[in-house]
Amino acid sequence: MDFGRISDPAKLAKIKWDLPSLDSPEEQHQLARLQRAGAKYPDLAPKVYVGTPVWAEPKWVGKLFPLGTSSEHFLKEFVPQFSMVEVNSTFYAIPAQDTFSKWASCGYPGFRFCPKFPQSISRVLSTALELKDLDIFSERVRTLGENRGVCFLQLPPDVGMESLGRLQSLFTRIPRDLKTVVEFRNASFFIKRRLRPEIVNILASHHLGTVITDTALHRELVHASLSSQRVMIRFASNDMHSSDESRMDQWVERLRVWFQNGIKEIFLSVHAEDPLAEITAARLFIQKINGVFHDLPDFEPIPEPVFYHEQQATLF
Repeated sequence: MDFGRISDPAKLAKIKWDLPSLDSPEEQHQLARLQRAGAKYPDLAPKVYVGTPVWAEPKWVGKLFPLGTSSEHFLKEFVPQFSMVEVNSTFYAIPAQDTFSKWASCGYPGFRFCPKFPQSISRVLSTALELKDLDIFSERVRTLGENRGVCFLQLPPDVGMESLGRLQSLFTRIPRDLKTVVEFRNASFFIKRRLRPEIVNILASHHLGTVITDTALHRELVHASLSSQRVMIRFASNDMHSSDESRMDQWVERLRVWFQNGIKEIFLSVHAEDPLAEITAARLFIQKINGVFHDLPDFEPIPEPVFYHEQQATLF
């Protein structure tokens, strides 16, 4: 994710990395709503899924994948290592039904694919509402079956509050079973690093969750707003810059609060410019979550990925 990336270490050192507090009346109201919703499904254990935005990374061969792994086996090797992955290719075009079936055949117990809505739906809202692809997209992602996680709708920066009417028309059409979460990138949707209360209420009324995008440049978009029992965090690592670990610590504490208040599904996607830093940061996140969540009665530890180059190093 190039959006919001800063590569200059000097600039990164000056950034205030804090997360918005949960002390405002709006956030307290959201937590109370989360508790009520969670109480309706006491037997549904909450889950935390951690992964990356891609699975087809050649530079992971010999590291995340065994030496000699061919590209056609990347997905097969990826799914036992992490518990979720973004599917960003669906943004550019809706893959054929056979492609979704092939992905589903590589499914692993507990693994989740998180497809992005096509740009033919999300990128035309500033001019006209075109939903001809929604039915096709919905039908094909259902092919993923139990391995389907959330579908995320990423709104472009030029879509703001002036498009709210068209957005609501779209939200009304999105099937509830897609478990959709929405990423806002226009500042007009936010007040003091929080989604406007009316936006949260609209999302909640349509059973839509939120996406929280944590990048270096756009700190105003790092909000704390929840509208459903599921949330997606897109965490842009700075290639394991010294700030990354403290940011992770803040997020793990925040996720624990949400976990204790009744959230059911947390999807954490870790991005980085350097492919090895990406999987290193994702594994560190898993280790931190397991360490902080270990005393929670409903928490199931997340399996840690195995790095083959580290295993080889211990043999000599």
